[in-house]
Amino acid sequence: MAESTPLDALASAVTEMDRVADKLRKHVTEARAADRTKNQELEKALTQVEVLAESLEQFAFLCQEVVVKNSPPDHEEITSTDEREAAERQWEFEHPIPPQTLAEHCEQHGLNYDSDQSRGIN
Repeated sequence: MAESTPLDALASAVTEMDRVADKLRKHVTEARAADRTKNQELEKALTQVEVLAESLEQFAFLCQEVVVKNSPPDHEEITSTDEREAAERQWEFEHPIPPQTLAEHCEQHGLNYDSDQSRGIN
């Protein structure tokens, strides 16, 4: 199973934001249809919910642009192995891994930096 990345999490959040915005709009429509008295306070609240749904959709769109911009190239479009590897190298060059200390690297990979075994000392 592949490890989830922040970009994967953002893509998942975009999907969830779109789903929630659709639900909000559906509930607003149903509430307006059920309100036979045309309550002004209710209408004001429903309008605010509609604005919230629109803002959520706009934010989801901006997040989706970030996901698309920072996603590695789609390998299905590339036909040859050389082109695929070149595209991967180019993407890695444009999106470098942030520098880290040896201790951070060891911690990331589950190694105990301070143990004698991790440094080959007997």
